[in-house]
Amino acid sequence: MNVCGTAVRTNQLIKGPFILLFLALLVMTGVKGRAEVSVESYQTWKNARIEEAQSQVERLQGALDSSSSKEDAPKKDGKSGGATLIGSQKNDAKLRQALLNLDIARELTVNDYFLLYLRQFRDRESFIEAAKKLTPEEVADLLLAYQKSLSGAHDALALDVPAPAAVHLRSGATTKK
Repeated sequence: MNVCGTAVRTNQLIKGPFILLFLALLVMTGVKGRAEVSVESYQTWKNARIEEAQSQVERLQGALDSSSSKEDAPKKDGKSGGATLIGSQKNDAKLRQALLNLDIARELTVNDYFLLYLRQFRDRESFIEAAKKLTPEEVADLLLAYQKSLSGAHDALALDVPAPAAVHLRSGATTKK
C-alpha cells in the first residue's frame, strides 16, 4: 500500500465534506460575521425555485389553453389544422417537463442548496451568513450528508479502491474478472 497515495486520497475525499461540517459548527456556535453578505436562506432559495417553476407551468398552461381554443374555432380558409396539432404536442411536452421541474423544485433539499446555490460563494463571510440562516433541522440534514460522505470515504480507504467502487462493493455486487 502506498502511504503517500493514501494520504492524498484521504485529503481529496475529506476536503469537500469538511465545508459541510464547518457550516454546521458555525451555526451551532453562533459565530457572528462582520461583513455584509447577501446570501439567500435555504427556504428563500427553495421558494424562489418553486415560484419560477410554477410561473413556467402557468405560462405554458395559458399558451396551451389559448392554442386549444383556436383549434376548436371553425377554419374559414379550409386549411388543415395539422401544424396546430404539432405545435400543441410540443406545448404538451413542454408542459409535462415544466410540471416535472415543479416537482423537482418542491423536493429540493438543504444539500441541493449547498451544492447548487452556495457553490457560487468563495469567501468565508458568505458561508458564515448562510450558516446563520440555517435551522437546526437543516444543519442536521447537512451533518447527515457529511457523515454519509465520510463513511463512503472511510470504506474506500479501507478497501484501497476509489469511493464509487467501494460503494458498489459494499452493496454486495460482485465484479467479473
